[in-house]
Amino acid sequence: MHRGLICALAAVLCLAAFPIRADDPLRPGIKGTDDRLMVDPVGPPWSSIGRVNRTIGGFCTGVLIASDKVLTAAHCLWNARTDRWLQPHSVNFLAGYRQARYIKNAQVESYVLAPGAESPLGKHERNPSADWAILILSEAIGHAVGVVPLADFGPERFMADQQKSTIYIHAGYSQDKAHTLSMHVNCHIKGFAKDNTLVLHDCDATRGDSGAPILAKRGDHYEVVALHVATMNAQPISTGLAISAGSITAGLGKAKPPTP
Repeated sequence: MHRGLICALAAVLCLAAFPIRADDPLRPGIKGTDDRLMVDPVGPPWSSIGRVNRTIGGFCTGVLIASDKVLTAAHCLWNARTDRWLQPHSVNFLAGYRQARYIKNAQVESYVLAPGAESPLGKHERNPSADWAILILSEAIGHAVGVVPLADFGPERFMADQQKSTIYIHAGYSQDKAHTLSMHVNCHIKGFAKDNTLVLHDCDATRGDSGAPILAKRGDHYEVVALHVATMNAQPISTGLAISAGSITAGLGKAKPPTP
């Protein structure tokens, strides 16, 4: 395990040498065999996951962590064409989405960004460990779709999970499967880095999966242990980059709305 942590740290420190795969023509983030399975989001935890749609086009994934709060990736809220953050009314959350049908369509009323997600000038800061945001919905929908809580997840909890053979599952709306929730069951967390704020994983996750949760199955319930935000092109195989749920929980009190 110690050796794995060192390797994970080295990989993250070399992030500049291994750029995030944003322009690969073929599904960046699918690692070898495509292990994704389609899932019908009819009940928790799958119905708690949804598409974060933008009126300017494009989408990400999000997960309901409280009755009116959705966790997603901060970069999904940045409009590269205008070089500004999206207005809340430009974003909505489709919980339990499948094939143009959904359980709940909730408008975003406001949102807050992780500390460090934007520069002092209000620009999007490409800081992987701060690439998360909380969407505040105009209505509480947890009663209809369920909620998946954030776990207090870091290296110690991971070691305990290893002893219990805990199953990890990545679930999101990939661009090549845009209208169906897909999941990779029993993918692996490879280590931690950057003061344990970052998790490296081998789950199959590609475009559209930004903001998708990595879940831990604990008995008959699930928790969010990490949030997928990027893929590193580290040869010979790409590596998924996620933010640990523990670091998100620690930063919730410091999250704030984007600079106007």
